[in-house]
Amino acid sequence: MTRKYFVNNKYYRIIITEHALKRVADRQIPANHIINTIIDMITQHTNMGKYIMLKNMAHNFSLVINIHNNNIKIITALNKTTCYTKKDTQVITI
Repeated sequence: MTRKYFVNNKYYRIIITEHALKRVADRQIPANHIINTIIDMITQHTNMGKYIMLKNMAHNFSLVINIHNNNIKIITALNKTTCYTKKDTQVITI
């Protein structure tokens, strides 16, 4: 599934993989929380790495995302914020 969003005078395409879609459904994470978290990240952070562990402390979930240019791919979703993060993954807390 892919959707485009206009943020900070740029279009961003948010892509969710089948794996991530299943995890979001299994863990009952509301889609609007996911999109709002990603948009908050875009507006608050300009220097982002390729792989990001995006933690939403208010709603107690995390996303692993991959960023390439203006494409943001949601790899997986977790229903906690105390997650193991791989070595080359940047952690951003919202």
